[in-house]
Amino acid sequence: MRNIASYDDLCERGYFHLDRFQRSGNLGDIEEAIRCYSRALELTPDGHPDLPRRHADLGVSYTYRYRRTGDVADLEKALECYSRALKLTPDGHPDLPDRHADLGVSYGDRYQRTGDVADLEKALECDSRALKLTPDGHPDLPDRHGNLGVSYTDRYRRTGDVADLEKALEHRSRALELTPDGHPDLPRRMLI
Repeated sequence: MRNIASYDDLCERGYFHLDRFQRSGNLGDIEEAIRCYSRALELTPDGHPDLPRRHADLGVSYTYRYRRTGDVADLEKALECYSRALKLTPDGHPDLPDRHADLGVSYGDRYQRTGDVADLEKALECDSRALKLTPDGHPDLPDRHGNLGVSYTDRYRRTGDVADLEKALEHRSRALELTPDGHPDLPRRMLI
C-alpha cells in the first residue's frame, strides 16, 4: 500500500509544480513536475488503471518545457508519452478524445518545427478523431474544432488546396461560435 500512496503523492506534487510553472514560468517547477511524474510512472504497475493518465501527465510536462526551451528532445518525449497513453486507453474511455487531441497538438508542433508533411497528416488524423469522439455540448468542443482548423490551415498553406482552406474556416468559425462570451480564448479565436 505504501507504493500507492507514493505514486499518488508524486502525481499530486507534479500537478502542483506544473500549475505553478504555468503561472510563474519558473523552469525549476517544470523540471520538478517532470521528475515527479517520471518517478510516479516508474512506480505505477503495468495494468494499473491510472497508467495512461501518468503517461499523459508526463507528456504535458514535456510539452510545456518544449514550448519554453525549444528543445526538440522534449517534443519527442512528449510524443512518446502521448502515444503510449493513447495505446493504453481502452476504446470508449472518457479520456480517449483527450489522448487523440494531445497527440494531434504535438504532431502539429513537430510539423511546425520540421516541416515534415507526415506529421501534419498525423495531426489532422488525431485532431479529426478527437473531434469525432467529443460529444456535443462538451466544454472541450471549441478546442477540438480550433485544433482541427489550425491543422487544415497548415495544410492549406503547404499545398494551396482551397478545400483545406474551406475546412479550416469551417472549423475555426465553429470554434468561435462555441466559445462563450468572456472566455479567455475568445480573442484568439476571433483572429480567423
